Amino acid sequence: MLSVEEYLGRVLSLASVLPAEECPIGTGFGRVLAADLTARLPVPAFDNSAMDGFAVRAADTVGGARLRIVGDVPAGADSAPPVGRGEAVRIMTGAPLPRGADAVVPVEDTDQEPGDVPLSAAVSVPATTPGKHVRYRGEDVTPGQATLRRGQRWTPAAAAAAASVGYGTVPLHRRPSVAVVATGSELVPAGGTLGFGQIPDSNSVLVAGLVEQFGGEVAIHPFGDGFSPPGSLMSGIRLEIRRDGPEIEAAMELFDLTSLCYSDVKNGQATVITDFRQDGDGLTRILVVDRSLSEAGRGALVQRLLDIETYRTLAMMGLPLAQSLSPEIRRIEDALTGITNAMKQHAREKADELLSEITRLAAELEANAALSLYRFGASRAYYG
Repeated sequence: MLSVEEYLGRVLSLASVLPAEECPIGTGFGRVLAADLTARLPVPAFDNSAMDGFAVRAADTVGGARLRIVGDVPAGADSAPPVGRGEAVRIMTGAPLPRGADAVVPVEDTDQEPGDVPLSAAVSVPATTPGKHVRYRGEDVTPGQATLRRGQRWTPAAAAAAASVGYGTVPLHRRPSVAVVATGSELVPAGGTLGFGQIPDSNSVLVAGLVEQFGGEVAIHPFGDGFSPPGSLMSGIRLEIRRDGPEIEAAMELFDLTSLCYSDVKNGQATVITDFRQDGDGLTRILVVDRSLSEAGRGALVQRLLDIETYRTLAMMGLPLAQSLSPEIRRIEDALTGITNAMKQHAREKADELLSEITRLAAELEANAALSLYRFGASRAYYG
């Protein structure tokens, strides 16, 4: 028996890093940064005041002094008057430090009123020292300095940090898109009316919530009309579900009428139409015509088709992976070929029986192929 740690290791070994895409910094929260970000700009970007007050020359304040006010520098100012001997400039927090000044005296330490008040001719200030209440250019971050590390979760705080060092977009790994499919004829969507022997589908709600909690994008498949499950790509098929009606004829226009297999399943509640001619992407096209399936019935049928086609594709396409799985591969391949031919010849009358036999063979192959199969499936999902 495997320990939890060993099992977890096997599961994690199947995962691959998803590709990155450039995203505006104000988006993608919860995703993962795909590269280190080094500062393009210094922080602060220029010498500036850390307080509302007066920019002065520290040497002029020894023992306290009364200085002539020669200007006003609000935050965002595009210029600032220089500060000469015996002079001061009123300054707001974050405003550029005027040339000649080397300290800031907070307004509350002067004889001036704080806030938006008329500028006086002079101000009395206490003694101060060079650098007091000044934030110097590059004091926090210098250009080229590592600011954010690859692999960290993208958060609003990280976005603010990236903006402050010059980024407008950042590379973020794409979220994994996870299909949550709960199967079983006894399941009813949450909140639905329960029939005899039926239970609410609570597991898909739980699993979907956990996927979102850990950063994934969830598709809880209600198997609605026209739904095409993303897992079908890794099974080598292009599968679609549609309600029976006039539009079925239009959907069939893409099919090759000389290579079709019709299978009535679920006691006639649905017909599975398979076009064994591969399309331009090398996929087998399957259309499920739904006449009276429940949502749970749709889910169970789709899951079964995905499983069957995964193993049929693996065994019958002569993939190098299939040849290396087991010495029994040829026997299983021959059996699957025979059943596929039987499905073409006796589709309507023996569909459920033949599907059951393929399912049994699929399970037999799975016993030898699980790890390699899922890796194969992941590659088809990424590159299909």
